[in-house]
Amino acid sequence: ELKAHREFIVICDGYDESQQTRNLYTSNRLNQPGGWRVQMVISCRIEYSGVDYKHCFEPSDRNNSGKTDLLQEAIITPFDKDQIQSYVEQYVSLKKPSWKPEDYQEAFKKIHNLQDLVKNPFLLKLSLEVLPRLLGNNNNYSTTRITRIQLYDEFVAQWIERGKKRLTEIELSSSGKSTFKQFS
Repeated sequence: ELKAHREFIVICDGYDESQQTRNLYTSNRLNQPGGWRVQMVISCRIEYSGVDYKHCFEPSDRNNSGKTDLLQEAIITPFDKDQIQSYVEQYVSLKKPSWKPEDYQEAFKKIHNLQDLVKNPFLLKLSLEVLPRLLGNNNNYSTTRITRIQLYDEFVAQWIERGKKRLTEIELSSSGKSTFKQFS
């Protein structure tokens, strides 16, 4: 039913860590007759993928054996210190979190490896959302370690909480209420 009537977007985050060398589309028979109809968003660090990495991600065009335009590539460049500072200030002025810009900057400087993580725009946004909850009022940053996984886990936990809250604020059908109870 799903293959016949639905299209999907598949997100493969950190794909370079999977150590796959075969083309995703051909190895999974994606967008082939009778197969899954998908578009993919793949994030990876190209420095670990080698020089000729595109062949692993480019969908094949059955009607054109040459180069296709089915692959779109975007490279996210790291933020520099000024961009991080500006983003933090804008975030604080718009979102009004419990922390001030100075609190974030102090955490970035004193928590091992966090300065490197927040150069990534996505991880910077995650950090701004979850650090106040993850660290609370703990100012002893010298012994604190934060990993990408901790940031993701905390972000997902907050995201689920927000989703539950939203669901309690809307009127659900009886089957929706039953499903909500199962997931809660």
